[in-house]
Amino acid sequence: MDDIESRNLRDKHTQRRHMLLLCAVALLINVAGDRLVGLLKLPLYLDNIGSALAAALGGYIPGIVVGFFTNLITGLRDYNNTYFGSLTVLIAISSAWFARRGYYDKPWKLPVIAITFALIGGGLGSVLSWTLYGFDFGIGVSAPLARRLFAMGKFSQFWAQFTADMLLDLADKAITVSIVAVVLNQMPQKLRQKMFFAGWQQTPLSGKTLKAADGRHSRGLSLRSKIILLVALAMVIIAVVVTGISFIHYRTAAIDEQVQLAKGVVNVVAQTIDPDRVDEFIRDGEAAPGYVEIDRALGHLVNSSKNIKYVYVYKIMEDGCHVVFDADVPGQEGGNPGDVIEFDDAFKDDLPKLLAGEEIDYVISDEKFGWLLTVYQPVRDSAGVTQCYGAVDIDMSHIATSGYQFLARVTSLFFGFFLLLLTAAIWLAEYNIILPINSMAMTTSHSSYDTEAARTDTVQSIKQLDIHTGDEIENLYHSVVSTTEHMVDTLENVEHQNEIISKLQNGLILVLADMVESRDKCTGDHVRKTAAYTDIIMRQLKREGVYWSTPRRCTTSARSRSPTPY
Repeated sequence: MDDIESRNLRDKHTQRRHMLLLCAVALLINVAGDRLVGLLKLPLYLDNIGSALAAALGGYIPGIVVGFFTNLITGLRDYNNTYFGSLTVLIAISSAWFARRGYYDKPWKLPVIAITFALIGGGLGSVLSWTLYGFDFGIGVSAPLARRLFAMGKFSQFWAQFTADMLLDLADKAITVSIVAVVLNQMPQKLRQKMFFAGWQQTPLSGKTLKAADGRHSRGLSLRSKIILLVALAMVIIAVVVTGISFIHYRTAAIDEQVQLAKGVVNVVAQTIDPDRVDEFIRDGEAAPGYVEIDRALGHLVNSSKNIKYVYVYKIMEDGCHVVFDADVPGQEGGNPGDVIEFDDAFKDDLPKLLAGEEIDYVISDEKFGWLLTVYQPVRDSAGVTQCYGAVDIDMSHIATSGYQFLARVTSLFFGFFLLLLTAAIWLAEYNIILPINSMAMTTSHSSYDTEAARTDTVQSIKQLDIHTGDEIENLYHSVVSTTEHMVDTLENVEHQNEIISKLQNGLILVLADMVESRDKCTGDHVRKTAAYTDIIMRQLKREGVYWSTPRRCTTSARSRSPTPY
């Protein structure tokens, strides 16, 4: 047993070294391809060759690891690359799936792989780019082609960019698939088998045996499906909760930032105005000395930030808001001094405080002027009386847009982690739980105990599984082995006892026959003649093929038969 454990340990270390070597080489290929494209300024990417190759050679785990860490490494140079890690992981999963079904070995199926990769990298990548940043024809390797398609007038901006991304990505993935296919077909089969990363916790299965053990059906939901659902559901719940909390904090922080901006602007407005001259400004307007300069200064405040929509000064009175200053904005002139504006519904709850000249909290409204954050600050004269309010409206629509982009970034990052962790969980469950249990079930269900040779083969077939998961599954396996051995020993003892009983029975019959013979010679001769006749009849039945090796159940009970006279 120690030799078996030592061999298994050496095999695990060898597999891990092969996996690390494969991942390191594949990462270098991806990074080198990305740098080469940048140096030569080619309209390609070439950053998925290593991921597809690692997945095709080593399986799902190496491919996903290489794909995920490739984007983390390239993200050091451009952090935006990290958001596309989920797409690279999807390409790796697809490559492993195609390799497992022999697509790379059949030239006529290579276009299917390339188109699938292009749909992931080009199609989904284009949609993700649009969600994160919107389309900008001035950036990206597909920008020149997108501009040409858009200039034709047959494509909208979205479809021009999408089509350009798909066409370039199809060419890029065709090169990737061709390189991977050449490497796989030129590599010796033994080397390919060594590079495959399997997590066997038992004697490896292959061929039909693996297919049978991996595809055993259950009466209800399979253990594999339960594990996938449990892990996926747990990760989705965690992701939703964490993303929701993060989004709330992000939105709160963004609003707080705009509140601080508005308070800073409105404070400048309050310091710019001479509160003792408010009535003069309302009465004379631009004719009042210094009015134009103040109005121009307020206009500069509007232009100081793209998020500042309006800057104005109102005197709050019973009949409405009297305009003192209302800075012009691009495409829209401000109100004239003395104009009376009705109270906005968003401020009705704060109207008593405004009429009393008190401070109010900021107000967020979403009405005819859009989603606005409004901050009012009282401007008091030398006597401490509020003469007017300096006010600023901040456009909040960018927070909604940036919020959607924030959700898209978080979702993209989580999806990459989700695929990585879910695949790892399925892989571990496959080799540590599902295959060991199915192997035991399949082996024991096909066992035979009719003969001594069959019983020996049954015990050996179970022992040859050599399950060594190191947990409850291994304990169950050892219990199955022990129980099987004990049952075989019991059957052999039963057969041995049956033989002894049969010999005793035969001896007893002979003794009884001798006793009868000794008592009555006629009866003894009859017994011997009957035995001889029975032997002749049974031998003839056997020659004619009507002899059964095992006795059949009689249809008529012995009690119902009439006694045969001698």
